[in-house]
Amino acid sequence: MTAPTSKHTYDIIIIGAGPAGLCLGQHLKENGVKSFCILEKGPAPGDSWSAMPEWLRLISYWQDNYLRPQDEKRFAPYHQASATEFSQYLRELSNGLEIHTHSTVSSLQKEGDLFSLGTTYGELKAKAVVLCVGYYSEPVGLDAEVLREATIPVHHFADMRGVRFEAHKKYLVVGKALSAGQVIEQIHDVLGRFDISCRSEIKFGLGPLMQKFFLRHLERIENLIRKISRNKSSKVPMDGTLKAIIKNAKAEVRPPVSKVQGKTVYFKDGTHSDYEGIVLATGFRYAGTKLLRGFYREDSIISVELTQLVKGFEAPLVPHLYFLGVDNQVDFTSRFLRGIRRDARVLAQLLKTQ
Repeated sequence: MTAPTSKHTYDIIIIGAGPAGLCLGQHLKENGVKSFCILEKGPAPGDSWSAMPEWLRLISYWQDNYLRPQDEKRFAPYHQASATEFSQYLRELSNGLEIHTHSTVSSLQKEGDLFSLGTTYGELKAKAVVLCVGYYSEPVGLDAEVLREATIPVHHFADMRGVRFEAHKKYLVVGKALSAGQVIEQIHDVLGRFDISCRSEIKFGLGPLMQKFFLRHLERIENLIRKISRNKSSKVPMDGTLKAIIKNAKAEVRPPVSKVQGKTVYFKDGTHSDYEGIVLATGFRYAGTKLLRGFYREDSIISVELTQLVKGFEAPLVPHLYFLGVDNQVDFTSRFLRGIRRDARVLAQLLKTQ
């Protein structure tokens, strides 16, 4: 993982060594593409996954999460891999690829037929660029001003590795979707107490039996959904089992936070309460926004609906700029590992013929 040379023009530069970048890199290698490299801003491939909490597990089963055909039997079909297991898998997936870590891409421009990338290692040039930056490196949280006077720990879901909850202490979980539910489970398991802050009503997913059936037959069910619509929300609700946990814990569902002073949290309805810590399970935004500013209007790329720009693989109006792992770019699974597995194979074939 030595520094790339600025004197060399690559056929393809992939930005991001997460699941999308590594899966695409392996497919390019298998297709005989030699002149490409992967730039990763973290210290190692799969860095975002390395920072995930130790207790986190993939919701869906291994049969839907492996990235190459030869990895299908790495675990049992219905195994729910831990974040640690998946991080190790990504490290192994990086073998044999030219990857340059600690490589932040600060700018992306096109000059004639070549892209110019401003990076930690200087200017790099490529005939094609693929943004595989994903979402996990851009957490969305509360405004800094809201938290300025807080004296209690505040953690985003993205930086919770090593965080421990304590029995009988009370925490505020901000958010209402999948990651909020995963945090609530951890607090509940250690006999901690919690409230939830969110902007609208919590919607729960399936109960344990129906969820197990759904996950075991996920591919078939999604194929049926595609016949109705290829685009749907990719947001995953809170696990249905948590409805009873929240009720039995007598947790209060609070409105959005207006400010935090010391350990006291003030809410927008005028109420307040004291907590020992705050967890922001408030999601992530697409990490490639800054790099697109040279090609699109600010209001277009800041939009949550990035898929207004990204349909298919190649960027509108910017030939040879490609995307992989963007929400709904091909269909509602494109952001998920199973969608990346499918789309990377197609994109690799497309790049091979360019």
